[in-house]
Amino acid sequence: MNWSGLMERRVLGVPILYVVGALAVILAVVAWRMKPATGVQLADEPAAEDEPAAGDPAGGVPLPYVSGGSVSQAPLPDPNDGPSADDNDKWLRRSAEWLAGQGHATMDAALIALQKYLAGEQLSMEQGRLRDLATDHFGYPPDLPQSGGTGNGDAPDDPDVPTPPVPPTPPVVVPAEPKKYIAPAFHTVSGPSDDSYTDMALLFYGESGVQYGVDLIQSYNVKHGHQGPFPPGTRFWIPKYAPPRYVIATASMRTASQIISKNPPLNSVAMLQELNDGMTFPVKVGQKVRVA
Repeated sequence: MNWSGLMERRVLGVPILYVVGALAVILAVVAWRMKPATGVQLADEPAAEDEPAAGDPAGGVPLPYVSGGSVSQAPLPDPNDGPSADDNDKWLRRSAEWLAGQGHATMDAALIALQKYLAGEQLSMEQGRLRDLATDHFGYPPDLPQSGGTGNGDAPDDPDVPTPPVPPTPPVVVPAEPKKYIAPAFHTVSGPSDDSYTDMALLFYGESGVQYGVDLIQSYNVKHGHQGPFPPGTRFWIPKYAPPRYVIATASMRTASQIISKNPPLNSVAMLQELNDGMTFPVKVGQKVRVA
């Protein structure tokens, strides 16, 4: 059969030339789809359809690091396993990564706390909490620190031996500021802490008011005398504190009665004398006299 006769042949009514062309196109498409992908795929690289490993950018594992111009995957621990670290640096890195990964602290805060712990330095309460979380999860570091620590104290020499109770550190005793009661008010002596005018002035006026407060309380309680201590149950009137007020004696205001009549709330010579210890009346013109 010659070429022209072949070209005139038909298959199911379709010229054989068209059938041959269609088969050639189909074979070309199949061959192209079966062609192997270009490029080199790392043996460790997970397939695209695999789930991300726990800890990669989608699951938590740090990105590969570059060393000497080549790319390699940093070996990382399973957070649920022990650190299997044979030195403190490995224990530090793995513990800090775990603390940061669990959301207990930032990476920087975890590293600072654990570095201070390994150096035997004193930790803050928050740093002690991070140390305790790390030791509870991973165990103690291979080389135990010699001092420092807070919370549950330092680790024992033998991790299998329970940690003995650590006695609490005695608190630093700081003298409390004297309680300031509110004046004016009645006050009943209860004991050695409030049985003198000085004690009562300190309780009601504070340290800054003691200098002038003693004479002020004395002037309103002349019936109890000038000195203490006073027995429990003695009742005093504590006036409201105000800065002391003075007058200058004049020719018409130099006797005790003249000064009292012009300067309420003065109401007695005894009250005036309590405000002016050791002063005798009448005073000289120009003398400074306390009246409140």
